[in-house]
Formats: sequence, structure tokens, C-alpha cells
Amino acid sequence: MIRDRQYDDDGALEAVFDSRHADDEMELLAAPNVGGEYLQKCVEHFENLSNELLDALCEALCRYCEDIRDDAEDVFGDLGLPETITGREILNYCCPSCLSVEAPPSEDIIGYSVEGNCDWEPEHGIQVIIGDRLLFVSSFEGRSVWDSEESYRDEWNYA
Repeated sequence: MIRDRQYDDDGALEAVFDSRHADDEMELLAAPNVGGEYLQKCVEHFENLSNELLDALCEALCRYCEDIRDDAEDVFGDLGLPETITGREILNYCCPSCLSVEAPPSEDIIGYSVEGNCDWEPEHGIQVIIGDRLLFVSSFEGRSVWDSEESYRDEWNYA
């Protein structure tokens, strides 16, 4: 349930919702022109990810972790991660904190961004973008779910 709704002068929303994917509640941000039904639809989609999408997300998070952990340990020291992390076990080492929703081109299309913390990248965390499929998994870069498909094609996207 979305609660503690606050709107700024432009109509952008800040709220919170209880998430089974987070330690407690998550922040919810929405652009001024995002309707309440669409916002609820995005929260429900996130809370009820399909097994297929959740497995794809976990595989991408594992690739991200494996690729960056040695460099992160050089900077931050021992991160306390096990030698090998596979499958949904990776979820024990990251925690989403914010779901952001921008106005969609059509309310029939799901699209949102999730940012959070992860043990293997304590400085930049994670950003996950979900549209009609898993679009982006990497450090937080402030990307939009409605960016062009081309913009997601780079070596740092683990999706």
C-alpha cells in the first residue's frame, strides 16, 4: 500500500510503500504526470515479479557482482562476500531502496527504475530498469526507463 504521499509544487510525488524485496519500506518517486492507477500498477508489478524475470535479474546481479568486486575490494577492502554467489542468493547482498516512475508513453506499458545498495559496490549501488523485460542492471546512473533501446547497449549493462 502506498502511503505518506507528499507532492511538491510541480506535482511530483514522494511516498513510501512496504516491500517484500526491501528490509522495510521503500521510497516511491513519481513524476508529476503519473496517474495513481499506473503508479499502483508499477508497485504491484515490482512486488510480484515473475520467476522468469526474478531469475534474469539475479543472473544479471551476479554478473555485475563478479565483474566489479575485485576492483571494489581494492578500494574498500574485504567486502565480506562469499567466493561464489549464484542464483537468488545474490539477493542477500543487495537491498532496493527507491522505486521511480516516470510518465509512460502508454499506461498499458509497465516501466520503472529501482535503485538500491549492494555489498559489492558500496559507492554507486545498483540501478535496475524494468520495462517490458529487464532492460538495465548496473551501478546507479540515473537512467530513464524510457531511454532509447540503443542507450542500454553498453559494456556496463549486465541485463
